[in-house]
Amino acid sequence: MKTQALIELVKRQAWDDGLWFIAQTAPEAYLQQELRRLHDATESVISVIGEITSYVDGLEMRCAEESTCEPYKIRNMRCPECPLYDAEELREILESND
Repeated sequence: MKTQALIELVKRQAWDDGLWFIAQTAPEAYLQQELRRLHDATESVISVIGEITSYVDGLEMRCAEESTCEPYKIRNMRCPECPLYDAEELREILESND
């Protein structure tokens, strides 16, 4: 599932009264307990994805500010000291989930 679609699903389910009713039986209570645990885990994953995205964006901005990369970029090579090397790999991972 795509990250944005996952976020939308969690938001919709968070406000769905059909999922968050007051449990009357032990099986209903168990189901709600596990659903809450699943939502907590999903929200944690979404938060981590957001943190990684911010980190990658920061690396890309830092690379743009560093002039040491320019000679490598002119030759279409990766600068061995450039943080963008890691940013590009992380961006590919993030985009494979979107």
